[in-house]
Amino acid sequence: MSAITGDIYRQFHHELENFIVKKVKDKVISQDILQDVFIKIHLHQHTIKDQSKITAWIYQLTRNTIYDYYRKLVVVNGETEIPYDVTELPIANEQGLEKCVLPFIHQLPQKYREALMLTDIKGLSQTQLAEQLKISYPAAKSRVQRARQKLKDLFTDCCHIHSDVYGNIMSYNQHACGGQGCK
Repeated sequence: MSAITGDIYRQFHHELENFIVKKVKDKVISQDILQDVFIKIHLHQHTIKDQSKITAWIYQLTRNTIYDYYRKLVVVNGETEIPYDVTELPIANEQGLEKCVLPFIHQLPQKYREALMLTDIKGLSQTQLAEQLKISYPAAKSRVQRARQKLKDLFTDCCHIHSDVYGNIMSYNQHACGGQGCK
């Protein structure tokens, strides 16, 4: 392990472990994913051009590794329960999805739009959101959850979304009515 990888490990190990456990709800699986993340960090750290964005890069790598884990799950008897809430995954980090999601986010009331933009697009934690908006942490958390639900409602008003058993969007059909949010 290089010195840089060791520094990254010491700085992010516990934080990433907690992040992964929150997403996969299994300590053993989270350890496997965390190991994969640090292998990828070690192999690809030389590709980071802007060191000030290393935290964002590490979290993106971690999210992608979590997504990879769910893609590899084997479906038993044609069904599997989704062990996480898809609405909790940061929307903007899906490649190419941000430009599709932003018009919907801009349709939200200002306080919800601001909460989503700061957390899911800009990457602030809900604690940082609470501090910035000068509201309590539970209020910030609630605001983000409501914003995500309102965003989901806008999507379903516009389109019928077909997803796989893991919650990944496979295709969509725009409602014949054109829906108010559809653009």
